[in-house]
Amino acid sequence: MAKTKDRTWQQKFMDVFKILTRSRQNWEVWSDFVHLTACTISNVLDISHYDEHEEQYMWIISRYTKEESALFADLMAITVLALEENPRQDFLGQIHQAELELGNAAAGSFYSPIM
Repeated sequence: MAKTKDRTWQQKFMDVFKILTRSRQNWEVWSDFVHLTACTISNVLDISHYDEHEEQYMWIISRYTKEESALFADLMAITVLALEENPRQDFLGQIHQAELELGNAAAGSFYSPIM
């Protein structure tokens, strides 16, 4: 049953992600999502670098419309909900490798599922 639910979260993530890739490459949106999420988490946990991370966040998000910007929050929310439901999964790894096919075998980037 968990596999079906995991797949549902993946599909929800991909539905939102595809909106952002209408005018951009998958790798660009993925990179921006990862950086925005990292800045958000870091600014909650490590205020000593707050200004630097906030500047990075604002530079990235400024390249998107207001509507597109809100979709990044949706992607993060879907990720959190998926991980709350099944914390042992590699949710983002599965999307990165299987859904988006962004792995780079030449650079040694391989998906390693959690056992």
